[in-house]
Amino acid sequence: AASPREWAEEIGGLRQELAELLENQVRSISHRLYPSILRRGLVAALQSLADQFEAALPIEMELDEELKQQERIGPRLILEQVRLAAYRIAEEALTNAAKHAKASRVTIGLEMSSEGWLRLTVRNDGQGFDLGSASGGLGILMMQDYAEVVGGECVIRSAPEEGTEVTAILPLAGPGGEHSRKASPLE
Repeated sequence: AASPREWAEEIGGLRQELAELLENQVRSISHRLYPSILRRGLVAALQSLADQFEAALPIEMELDEELKQQERIGPRLILEQVRLAAYRIAEEALTNAAKHAKASRVTIGLEMSSEGWLRLTVRNDGQGFDLGSASGGLGILMMQDYAEVVGGECVIRSAPEEGTEVTAILPLAGPGGEHSRKASPLE
């Protein structure tokens, strides 16, 4: 039988382990809620995201050179909530491609228009799917919601054996900015 002192030491050790576990879990959850790489800009965040998926998918990046240069000067060119929405849309599109598409190639495109819009495109050459049977899927709804919350829109195009393309048009300035008086480039 253990002495009270040994029990106290054991409980103290367990308490310390629990505190460390809890701290690690909170850190992990907070990183998933807001990846800190976004502070360095959307271009850096998308490149990091592509690196995370590269073991499962060959990913090609097509990034607007002007946007890359402007983000190097000021990584906060794009409003924080718009960066997060674009990141989450790309993350979901890449997750779907890795899980379901059986793709041999994925392309992430990012370009900025002079009218204040950002176009994010994630294309894969995988098996595609029937949009009619999957339009209520949680991933599709989440991508559309991320775009709508910031005043943008997200369109998914896919057909069996034709791959999938996710296009998000997002306002650089966020909801209610200067762009809102102009039609979206998707219209």
